[in-house]
Amino acid sequence: MQKRWQEKPEIGDCAKVLSEKSDQDLCLAASNALNVVEALDPAAPPATALPVLADGALALTRLLERARYLTFEDMSRRRVESDAGAAPSASAATRARAPSAPGSAAPLGSQRFFHMSQREHKSLRLNDSPIARLLENTARLERDVLRQFSAYLEYAPLPVRKTAYDTAKQLSAKHPEWPTLSHVLREAAVLETDPELKSRLNDLAVASFARKKAPAQATGSK
Repeated sequence: MQKRWQEKPEIGDCAKVLSEKSDQDLCLAASNALNVVEALDPAAPPATALPVLADGALALTRLLERARYLTFEDMSRRRVESDAGAAPSASAATRARAPSAPGSAAPLGSQRFFHMSQREHKSLRLNDSPIARLLENTARLERDVLRQFSAYLEYAPLPVRKTAYDTAKQLSAKHPEWPTLSHVLREAAVLETDPELKSRLNDLAVASFARKKAPAQATGSK
């Protein structure tokens, strides 16, 4: 387990990226939960591993939703600033359009000004900010932890799969709008051979998917 996590992205410094106390609390909770996941013994019994993976995934997805919201907010602000900075003044625009002499082309400097403004506007990318990088790293870690959890849900003996289902149901109740968990449940339902558990997985996946919506919160995630 430890070797598998050696090359994973880190979120330990996310408290430096987030300014609000509630956001820093989300960061600390995710970091602590991830440390416990990384220290999990590969030979740990399902009764030990499942709660650790569940707690880790839940802490990460709460941080992920907050980071996603803040990334959208950051992109909107930077786009407004970029648009404002790229807009030339009326006199500058007039000079740029006006030829330097009758019948001559616009000055080369004016052409370069507009080309540079267009390039700067197009260069606004999602990965340009620390919060966006935190979003990317947290999303990857959340998927990795849920992938470890899904192994018990999909490939373990039936009694363990049933226990994993119960854990997944508790997770869904704690955090209803969880697209990655919904995806895990749908995959598990496809692979499940026990009719009763397959039906329960399908029902939980459908309920989880129906609750999914775009993040709109302005403060800490549920």
